[in-house]
Amino acid sequence: MDLDDAGPDRNRLYDLVKLKWDEAQSSGTRAESVSDEQIAEGGPYSVEQIREHLLAEEHDRYVVKRQDDGTVHVLSVQ
Repeated sequence: MDLDDAGPDRNRLYDLVKLKWDEAQSSGTRAESVSDEQIAEGGPYSVEQIREHLLAEEHDRYVVKRQDDGTVHVLSVQ
């Protein structure tokens, strides 16, 4: 099996989410959330891949809020 067929690495996705969350928290505004689009801008993954990861790990690693338009916002990272 080709590594690309395995999909994105969940640990790398977690690292990217954590990085973007930490950046948002260390900025002067202390953002209440980070969107899947903001996270995708910081790495090689698509918004859809980020969204799938956030929802799959919702109760283990993240607290998220889903918008009516499908956007997922990270409210906290474990």
